Amino acid sequence: MTGDNPKARPIPVLNPHFPKVVLFLGLVITATSLLQFLVPENIEFEMMMSAALIHINDYHQDSRRLGKYLPYILHVFLHGGVIHLVLNMWALMVFGPPVARALGGSLRGRSLFLIFFFVCAIGGGIFQMVVFVWQNEYGAAIGASSALSGLLPAMGWLEGRWRAALRMALPWLLINIGLAVAELVIAFPIAWAAHIGGLAAGFMFPVFLALSRTGPGR
Repeated sequence: MTGDNPKARPIPVLNPHFPKVVLFLGLVITATSLLQFLVPENIEFEMMMSAALIHINDYHQDSRRLGKYLPYILHVFLHGGVIHLVLNMWALMVFGPPVARALGGSLRGRSLFLIFFFVCAIGGGIFQMVVFVWQNEYGAAIGASSALSGLLPAMGWLEGRWRAALRMALPWLLINIGLAVAELVIAFPIAWAAHIGGLAAGFMFPVFLALSRTGPGR
């Protein structure tokens, strides 16, 4: 315990320098997930059918209300419960700000952050669907952790380029490989493939960083 005044340490998200794009994204994801938790089961089912990553052979194509491609983005807005949501939003508030600040606070920088986030979500979604098809059995996945996984190598890049990006990503990769092996023995609702796919997509961060530093007046 120290003698510091707690008031001198504002809650990070209330800090005026906290990236607004991260807060906005977190609020939208939280609001959508809470709606999912509160609506009747038939409406939640429709939300899942529209946004979740689902093994396409398990359902007729016409059941995908928004088509078969939008779920690669929309799955980040739904969650498997309050704890799932809280953990992911904590990760977004911790890992998101350094990446967002590096891309800049301009409209261009905020847009690049959102595009990068959803590119990681798409990467995670693609690998998750590949695994679903390979397993050839029922599969459904939701949650923002596919995109959040991509923030890890991005943070590492900011600290020390490729070597640091690999160092930051390796523990999460090994954890998810362990989950994949464990799944051979016991089934559990963790989309390890989406994590690995999002992690891999996160190595595209230098491209987004370069884009944020090019253009008129830069």
